[in-house]
Amino acid sequence: MLDRAIAEVGSDRIAVRVHPDVARGLAKGFLASEARQRGVTLIPEEIDPISLLECVEEVWTVSSQLGLEAAMRGVPVTTFGMPFYGGWGLTRDLAEGVVADAARSRRTRRRDLTAVFSAAYVHYTRYADPVTRRRIDIHGAIDRLLDWRLRDEPLRGRTVHCFGFSSWKQRATRRFLGGFSGTVNFHRRWRIPRSAKPADSICVWGMRGPRAFEEQCRAAGFAFDRVEDGFVRSPGLGSRLIEPGSVVVDSLAMHFDAARPSALEELIASLEPDAQLLRRAGSLRERLIADQITKYNLASEPPDLRKLARGRRIVLVPGQVPDDASVVLGARGIADNLSLVRAVRERHPEACLVYKQHPDLVARTRRKDRQTEQIAAYADCVLQDSSMAALLAMVDEVHVLASLTGFEALVRGIPVTCWGLPFYAGWGLTTDMQPCERRRRKVDLETLIAAALIVYPRYIEPVSGVPCSIEDYLEALIELRRTTTQFHLSASPHSFGQRLRARMRRLARSLAPRPVL
Repeated sequence: MLDRAIAEVGSDRIAVRVHPDVARGLAKGFLASEARQRGVTLIPEEIDPISLLECVEEVWTVSSQLGLEAAMRGVPVTTFGMPFYGGWGLTRDLAEGVVADAARSRRTRRRDLTAVFSAAYVHYTRYADPVTRRRIDIHGAIDRLLDWRLRDEPLRGRTVHCFGFSSWKQRATRRFLGGFSGTVNFHRRWRIPRSAKPADSICVWGMRGPRAFEEQCRAAGFAFDRVEDGFVRSPGLGSRLIEPGSVVVDSLAMHFDAARPSALEELIASLEPDAQLLRRAGSLRERLIADQITKYNLASEPPDLRKLARGRRIVLVPGQVPDDASVVLGARGIADNLSLVRAVRERHPEACLVYKQHPDLVARTRRKDRQTEQIAAYADCVLQDSSMAALLAMVDEVHVLASLTGFEALVRGIPVTCWGLPFYAGWGLTTDMQPCERRRRKVDLETLIAAALIVYPRYIEPVSGVPCSIEDYLEALIELRRTTTQFHLSASPHSFGQRLRARMRRLARSLAPRPVL
């Protein structure tokens, strides 16, 4: 094939593209060495072959599918084998021998491109969606591939240096930050790696690391992001080492850092959703309510609060982990669970006040809240293991410091009072005890949902590990919840050794002496 091409058009008008498996050493080939000996140009592996079809006059191949893709774009094709699209009058076929003659004797009809394409792509091939695990047609396959490409485009080919990520989070992090072709490196020391290039980016988990490190990275010109769990996280607790199915990546600040604006805050302040996005947000809200979706999706049913209340108004106060960054950075004035419960009781002396402990504290995977006994003196009921979705269906009002439960209550149309400054406060949807001068815009609930759940986070389908939309993620989450017991939801997919080391680190932190301020 190469010799004949040189004889017909000359070596200076030929370019050879080697198969990617050969270029990467995964298979053997000889075309590259033969091309070099004849002075023929070799095309680099990283160039998309489809883009080449826009700038060549002909394609010569043995049996590559690139020949059919060229024919689909109107490029003349010469074959030296008998691929399935050869012998129908679409290509110039130069194959010789018994096999080629036998194929020609069978392929006696002349078929146009539409017929060959329809036979190969529509009728012959079966398609299945790895996200929904359902059979689809070619249109569904194309839509899924386009969606992946759109989500992967910002990550393509870039290198991300990560700091402050626990070892058990690294597998999921590679999917979220590296995409299909990016490189994700993890570092322990808080310093810019020597291997880092100007085009690389730096990612830090949550609020970990010294502030000086962030300033150093930004001053050096690196893109700097902070990463945290998304608002619909997983079928189980992160502190149980359940990998997240969604994360948020913020280039300005974490959404719970009330001291400075985050990318989410700026998104809410500027988003002008079109009719389609608003419909998505409305449908998403209905889905969250109907399927009882919350951040962790734990399944324990709460007691009958209406019976306990005896006609009184039920006020829910969700507890938070005392040293959690959302409390440290998002609460002002009142900054602990006991103070919050006491303030809510003063505000609603006749109400049935229900305090819900944070699931991480119940699981005893983080520092124990020593105020629980004191809180019981102000609350009518202290709950531990209860489904937050089922609990919200029974309450009349929710008071929070900066808990995500406030946002989940807003989604369900429940009045919310914020004593701190979570991302959803200050937009006219909540009663705010702490004003925020930066947030002057009034937004409707659909706009808030669109920003916080559709545009801002990234989602990974938990079984296949491929990027997806929140609608796809909820579908998978509901299926996991349907087919998995509560024991499995609470269990960790990681090894016993990893879980033991994580518990030992938490124990060491809890026993370490705390500084006196």
